[in-house]
Amino acid sequence: MTTTTTRYSGPLAPGAYITRETDPWLQDAATGERVDLRPFDPTTPRALAADDCECAAAAILPGVFAPCNDEFGIEAHDECGRYAGDLEAAEALAAHLSAITGKTYEVWFELTRT
Repeated sequence: MTTTTTRYSGPLAPGAYITRETDPWLQDAATGERVDLRPFDPTTPRALAADDCECAAAAILPGVFAPCNDEFGIEAHDECGRYAGDLEAAEALAAHLSAITGKTYEVWFELTRT
């Protein structure tokens, strides 16, 4: 088994997965710095529609837990199933934050291959 830090660029090959106990994160494409997600965390809960998952009330983006486990981590909310997994949730968050800030973000993660 090998583990490397990798920029996400599409579906993972067979036998490749996010390393256990780690979360994907965003990096600023221009500077390469990890993005601290705490400033994007809503300060007041949103009103929920009747069919919204509870995660939408306090999330930066519904269906995404971020920051999660530290100031950088991103996880999909598996219960509501908006995203197929953590990497897809991180991609959606990158696009969402790009629309807000005008910056380009890349998704990075720890990749393990068997």
